[in-house]
Amino acid sequence: MERGAEQKAESGEHIIVEVGCGTAPYIMDLSANYRKWLHADPSRRYIGLDIDDADLVIGKMIGTNIHSQILGIDKPKRVDFVQADGTKLPFADGFVSEVIFKNVAGDDQIDPQKRLEMLREAARVLKPGGVMHLIEQFTPDVFQNSTLLQDEISRMLASEFVSVRKKEVPARQKATDSRMAEHITTVVTRLKKRG
Repeated sequence: MERGAEQKAESGEHIIVEVGCGTAPYIMDLSANYRKWLHADPSRRYIGLDIDDADLVIGKMIGTNIHSQILGIDKPKRVDFVQADGTKLPFADGFVSEVIFKNVAGDDQIDPQKRLEMLREAARVLKPGGVMHLIEQFTPDVFQNSTLLQDEISRMLASEFVSVRKKEVPARQKATDSRMAEHITTVVTRLKKRG
């Protein structure tokens, strides 16, 4: 998907984009509650993105298997995987309902400046009221101790975003968070775009 060929959201679509889905896309961690929610409405879509084609092929095999067998979603394009750079997301401004970074913001193999650019790009594509999820399981300390990223999050909160308080997190996401934290410490930060 080329950036020039940006997608346009149909009215009422709920688009969930995972940046850096790699070989273990977020969709495989979904709680039963979240799977039911995703399955219940055909306007809800998940798009996993990764710059690494080899990782994307594996993630797509896993994600395709999960969405067809577990989620029961057989409609084309409800779950999709696309090769794309997280610093140049192939979506129009305000197109996306949710952006998920799972083990990306704290990945010390990715240059900190590039991670910063990814956050800014996510902010660009989020629609008003959209949520950015920063989920760290392996290196939460790298994310939490990155002055560059924490300063950007503070800037976002001072201008166009608000923190999502725990009581505002939908039950489907709380259950998914708990499921991911069963085997490994998981840190989740959520930012909601004002609108």
